Amino acid sequence: MAFCSYQCTELPDHEIVICGDYKLGGISAAAIFDCDADLSGADFSDDTFWTGLGAAVKPIRQIKGTIASPAAVEVPNPIACGPENILVGFNWTCTWQDANATGASSGSSFTGGNTDFYCDLNTRTTYLALYLCGSDEVMLINFPTNYRAALMIPDNDRALQMFEVSATAYIPVGACIQKFPAPPTFFDTVPA
Repeated sequence: MAFCSYQCTELPDHEIVICGDYKLGGISAAAIFDCDADLSGADFSDDTFWTGLGAAVKPIRQIKGTIASPAAVEVPNPIACGPENILVGFNWTCTWQDANATGASSGSSFTGGNTDFYCDLNTRTTYLALYLCGSDEVMLINFPTNYRAALMIPDNDRALQMFEVSATAYIPVGACIQKFPAPPTFFDTVPA
């Protein structure tokens, strides 16, 4: 069978959640890693690791985010008598809303605060960590991640101004996004 996988590692067993202990959703914080942040040997469950990164990590707190189902990236199969296409990876997207619409008016322009933060983030490619508040875990996206962030102004005075942010990464087939227990305080929505 020319179309079957050849000399792969053994497929791990599928696990069942015990006693209905399903993981809940929700993303309430994120962290942007600077390009030179050293993540080797990191203990992502330890506050000391996060605070030790200093300016190389920028937390974003009090957000509301989601991860959509990733889009498959396929290419034509180079082998006859099998599926027409083969999977080579996923385009992964996380979106969040941030109502921390800080900044200062200066004449006819609006600058400073999170306006500058997100404007600058649009020019960066980084790694990303997400705090999964429903399961108290950190999801690490240690693949190059690009951003699209813009300030949204509603059409009435009964809705909040907020930044709408989209973070996208390409994850090759066989690579996995990692999840770790969250550190006790780094992602707290009300920083000390």
